[in-house]
Amino acid sequence: MSYPNARLSVFPCNQCGLCCQHVYLAEETSFLDRGDGTCRHYDTASRGCSIYAKRPDICRVDRQYELNYAQQYTWEDFVTLNLKTCELLQKGSSSKPPPGSSPLIFCSKSPGEDTA
Repeated sequence: MSYPNARLSVFPCNQCGLCCQHVYLAEETSFLDRGDGTCRHYDTASRGCSIYAKRPDICRVDRQYELNYAQQYTWEDFVTLNLKTCELLQKGSSSKPPPGSSPLIFCSKSPGEDTA
């Protein structure tokens, strides 16, 4: 599937909130850090984004793909790389990945939403 001619499938986010709790791991998301490594817009109680509808482009998987990665990866490969990063976060890894190792994981949907 290529972008923008085909609609992207929805990123399979399970809303665990780990990407939002580790914004310090990437230079691109560090501006969101509230001081403890967690995004300043992350709502711990709901495990969701308090500004989801107006979240920055860096928090939109499909937008990041379009802007920065479509020339390097297929959508499927981009999703696979992001899922690997998600798995590392789920396993408790909080160390920065080596430069150029893979794209970062980004939140693409909130509970109840079908599209990014």
